[in-house]
Amino acid sequence: MPNTLYDEGPRYAKVTVEQTETGYVASLFLDKKLAHKTAPMLAKNNAIMLINRKIQRLNVGKKRIDRIPLYRE
Repeated sequence: MPNTLYDEGPRYAKVTVEQTETGYVASLFLDKKLAHKTAPMLAKNNAIMLINRKIQRLNVGKKRIDRIPLYRE
């Protein structure tokens, strides 16, 4: 049975970076569902780096057209 999250590219991908009381939290939404959320980080750059690592892991083995673009500030 194919895993649609890893085999096909999502139709909708969005990254949000929010500042909370404990630090910055980056969230990755695929097809309007929360796919990954980082732990609170003191630096915004660290939260962005962690969410980009997750995106890179999801992009391994996909066709170029199905890849999720990395988040750029």
